[in-house]
Amino acid sequence: MKYKQKPKFFIKGLEKLWGISHSYLSQPQFKKVRKATIFIVGFTVLLIGIAMIILPGPAVIVIPFGLAILGTEFLWARRLLHQLKRKTSEIKDSVQAYRHRSKK
Repeated sequence: MKYKQKPKFFIKGLEKLWGISHSYLSQPQFKKVRKATIFIVGFTVLLIGIAMIILPGPAVIVIPFGLAILGTEFLWARRLLHQLKRKTSEIKDSVQAYRHRSKK
């Protein structure tokens, strides 16, 4: 599977939201700040999701959400999210097959 480098809608959305020109958004300083912000927010959400495995809360929803946030900027997070989706689908299929066998 080929992964895209960066979502273009993110930059266009910021241009419309803040009225900032594309040349400013493509400056190296802004790219570093954006990448650091996405890392901090995404990693925080991911850690909260991991804590929810032990604590009460919807860890099954929060962990993929944290990976999706990180996946907007980091390829490793997109790959991990893709693997998580694939494994979840495999588990769902095996549970359905087990239910189908147990009904007979």
